[in-house]
Amino acid sequence: MRLNYYYFLIIILMDIDFNIKNAINNLNIRLKKIENYLNNLYKAKLCDNCGNKIYNLKFKCMTCDYSVCKNCESNLHNIHNNTHIFMRIPINK
Repeated sequence: MRLNYYYFLIIILMDIDFNIKNAINNLNIRLKKIENYLNNLYKAKLCDNCGNKIYNLKFKCMTCDYSVCKNCESNLHNIHNNTHIFMRIPINK
């Protein structure tokens, strides 16, 4: 009778251990997703012309994947296709 009791306890403990490991694994997966989201959200925005970090305003080409800083915006006619339209986008710090 005592042997069945110990066997039953071992099965319960193994089940608890399995559930804890699954819960930890699920938390790690969720934390990784949150970390990736935050990294993409706060990734440095760099000017495609001068390579400096973009602060306050970004000028994004609506035709292709090209963005410039406020300093380079005044010279767009010399550095990018004149037929492309740029959108002025505020940057959150």
